[in-house]
Parts: sequence; structure tokens; C-alpha cells
Amino acid sequence: MNIEEALEKILNEEPIIVAGTTFETRQIDEVSLETGEKVFWIKDGGDMWLSLDQDAEEIILFTDIEEEIDGESDVAVYGGDDYEFSYETAGKIKDDGEELDKISYREFENNEGTVLRVTEYIVGGEVVASVGHKISEDELQEA
Repeated sequence: MNIEEALEKILNEEPIIVAGTTFETRQIDEVSLETGEKVFWIKDGGDMWLSLDQDAEEIILFTDIEEEIDGESDVAVYGGDDYEFSYETAGKIKDDGEELDKISYREFENNEGTVLRVTEYIVGGEVVASVGHKISEDELQEA
């Protein structure tokens, strides 16, 4: 299944299989980044969620973590691994066109390609750390 097909099923709230796990959509947030990109953050109701960037053809499967991560430096440490800074952006979260919050986030990657994202919700005042990996189209299947 390609990313377009996966997004269509997700937007229709149909379950898909992501990396061998059935993913059932519970919440879809549209994130408008300051770069002009539109990304979807799709939550399953638990601590797993997808970051789907249709233009970049990239899907990252994240799991929220409880550990506080220092997202301000060029290197973040999690699970005994060093993660090097790789990306930073900001934007607005929307649901059905209504702005819910403003966010900024920084991403870090380790040598294995695992992504560590530290997201700050400006209005809500919450900081959430998540760890994940990029999903290939081979890992997307119909449920």
C-alpha cells in the first residue's frame, strides 16, 4: 500500500496495518507547518501515533515516552543512545479547520535511524517526547 492509499483509508477512519500492528484511527490532527507543508498526526487512542507527510512521502510511527528529554541541545540522550539533532520546525494544529494549538518541535536521530521528537504545545504548555521509526510502503497493508 502506498502513502496516498494509506492516507485515504486513515481519513475515512478505516483501520490499516502498520509494521505488523493494526492501527485504528481515533484522532486526526492537521498540522500546518511554517514551511507551508501540511502534515497529519494520526492517533490511535493509546500512546502510538503516526506522523504522515504526504508531500515528503514519509510516515513515522511514534510512541510517546514518559522520560523528559532535553530538546534544546544538539544531542539528546534516550535509552542509553545519543541522538543527533536533525530537524526543527513550528506550526499550528488544526482539527476540522479549527486551530487547536501552536506547536514547535525538534527531531533527533540515532545511528540506526530511530527518530526522537520533542514537541512543545505552546497554548497547552505541555512538552511531549516521542520515539519512532520511519515506515516504508512495504510496512503498510490493508486491515
